[in-house]
Amino acid sequence: MAGRSPDGCIQKPAISASGDRSGTHSPGSAPFHGDCLEGLASGPAIAARAGAPAETLSPNDPVWAPVADALAEAMANLLLTLSCERIVIGGGVGVGQPHLFDKIRAGTVAKLAGYLPGMDRHAVARTIVPAALSSDAGPLGALLLADQHPSNRR
Repeated sequence: MAGRSPDGCIQKPAISASGDRSGTHSPGSAPFHGDCLEGLASGPAIAARAGAPAETLSPNDPVWAPVADALAEAMANLLLTLSCERIVIGGGVGVGQPHLFDKIRAGTVAKLAGYLPGMDRHAVARTIVPAALSSDAGPLGALLLADQHPSNRR
């Protein structure tokens, strides 16, 4: 747990965002926060950890375990704090690495540890889903927002 030191500064938790207690985890690659979710599970973070672009890695590469763990922790936190009905994962990692979904879902169930009644592996599989529009989600979403803007109403 994070806490305050005698000088009033907030201390980082002993467990990193990746859940690693050994102190040997990747420091992450985000320029401002290091081991935040972006720094642990984004394409550039994976490339920095693996020494190769994510899209060139085998689904069995060990680099995916901490990525799935960080994403599972984020999913569990979203479910616990926001009671999400659906969590859509897109982006290069979400769209380009479909093998991660089973690992993310299983990790989410494990991290929830039965705390949310009814949120078993089947419910999590219905809740955590890949972006249906794949890599077109961003451009199509922007077009939809532009089309719905009040200035376009006639």
